[in-house]
Amino acid sequence: MIVNLSLAMEPGAGSEVLVEACSAAQQVGCILVAASHAQRKDLLPASLPGVVGVIADDLLAPGQVRMDAENHYRYAASGWARDPKIMPPTNLWGPSFACARVAVHVAAELKNPGNELPPTLILE
Repeated sequence: MIVNLSLAMEPGAGSEVLVEACSAAQQVGCILVAASHAQRKDLLPASLPGVVGVIADDLLAPGQVRMDAENHYRYAASGWARDPKIMPPTNLWGPSFACARVAVHVAAELKNPGNELPPTLILE
């Protein structure tokens, strides 16, 4: 099961509940995909081990997903809700939209023969 966690919080008061919930979900086989920001390497749950951290990238078109094993957050996708030619206020932007796009990408990758994690989905 893929879980889209379109949220991010700083470590601190209350974060232990989120960490425990993520750990419990992972223990039963869930793949967690969480939104984050490129400049914030400490945001939870994206920075937790085994969580697929995602950032939004203005240079990617809707439907494009970039994977880069060298980055702290390995996945990036378009942060636009709709076609980027439609500008705010009628179009929204943010890492939550990128997170949803990567969750769909991961789900599609899991449909590979053998139903195993694809090589591009590197989890620690």
